[in-house]
Amino acid sequence: MKATMFQRILVPVDFSDNARAALALAVRIAAESAGELTILNVVQSPQVFTADVGIPEIAPVFVEVTEQLRAASERRMAEWVDEIVPEPMPRLLKVVQGRVVDEILREIESGHYDLVVMGAHGTRGLRGALLGSTTNRVARKSPVPVLVTH
Repeated sequence: MKATMFQRILVPVDFSDNARAALALAVRIAAESAGELTILNVVQSPQVFTADVGIPEIAPVFVEVTEQLRAASERRMAEWVDEIVPEPMPRLLKVVQGRVVDEILREIESGHYDLVVMGAHGTRGLRGALLGSTTNRVARKSPVPVLVTH
């Protein structure tokens, strides 16, 4: 009989080595608890990175770049899932746009998850720090347990 403690598991990924390890760990937990995975990637659009520069002609460029980033994220996520997540395991892939921490917390709230599994550091992680800033902020603000892996 399988444990059912973690039925809905969220795995935010940024395609770093730590995110890969987090996804692999989440797969093991989901297999043990007959759970389902939601794998989330947040695309930060150029609008998030830059202030409104007051040049209306630049808006279409932001839209195009964001669409390209989203498409690339969707392709990469599909590759990861094919490689790491066994076929019969229930999974949902989501690529959203916005501020990373805000979007992860929004997904936690709306998805009614039992557990979040994240890598300690992302693509920009400082090796000497205990936790990356994104993981740290999500862990502090999440209403559900956050399991952090290295």
